[in-house]
Amino acid sequence: MFDILGLSNNLKNVLYGKVFDEDNYDHGGRKCVESMSFQFRLIVTLLTSLVYYSLYKYRFKNLQIEINSNLKSIEESSLLEKFFGWTSISVFFIIFVYKVISHQLIFMLNPCHLTILIQAYLLINQNKLTQQIIYVMMMNNIFSPLVGIVFSQTTGMHLPLEICMFWIEHFLAGIINPLILSLSERYYSNKTLSFQNHLLAHSYFGILMRLILFPMSWITDANINNTLCAAAHDPFAKILGKWYYTLSDLYIFACAEIINKAIKIILDVFRKLKFIVCMFLFNQPKDDHKSS
Repeated sequence: MFDILGLSNNLKNVLYGKVFDEDNYDHGGRKCVESMSFQFRLIVTLLTSLVYYSLYKYRFKNLQIEINSNLKSIEESSLLEKFFGWTSISVFFIIFVYKVISHQLIFMLNPCHLTILIQAYLLINQNKLTQQIIYVMMMNNIFSPLVGIVFSQTTGMHLPLEICMFWIEHFLAGIINPLILSLSERYYSNKTLSFQNHLLAHSYFGILMRLILFPMSWITDANINNTLCAAAHDPFAKILGKWYYTLSDLYIFACAEIINKAIKIILDVFRKLKFIVCMFLFNQPKDDHKSS
């Protein structure tokens, strides 16, 4: 007879069997869960989700109109884009295997892993309307892998080359892939990193956090993207205290907006030198200058 209970236990073991570690409080567990009451989390989740959905719905329609009016042609990706696209998929798959072996597969839902998979999709495919919208959302959410570089969290990584793959993934997702996608100029670049588009991407990210990651974290006690308790390496955690779940969204948005401005300046510098960059990296130099 088919052992449903055994299968369920094996699945749980692979997903989050070794997530909990007394030395790594912020990985999850009852202490992490009990840092805030369920009622408080539920109220915050419902209210912020409503706000995020309203902002997302309003801006999304305008973004579609803007992209449609600026979309000139559908282009195939270059060989360089395809190379980094398939490299990113390979890195994602290797880390996926690491998480299966370490019984922490549920952490593959963290934004950094999802970001590199989305970037691979954009690098390999044509620049149609759907991909254009995804590109805008992705560019305004690369704050996550960049934070992973600055405040790296490699505790619990003991498998061969696992930490090395962590760094490769974050440098790909936070620096290399966004730079290649932007310089290829296949994607919408008219105010990509504008405040309005950042607000849209942040709203989408907030909905993902509140309505998908938080319920899964609550059910499993796994602290997916710090939806249960603050990250131990977060310098604002002690300052915000129990309000971390609410106010962290605001300071993350503010920090990400500053980073977006810095990225825009860097990309503008690269575009001024694109006649050199394109000569070596892409099919041909492109004459039009676009602003992110």
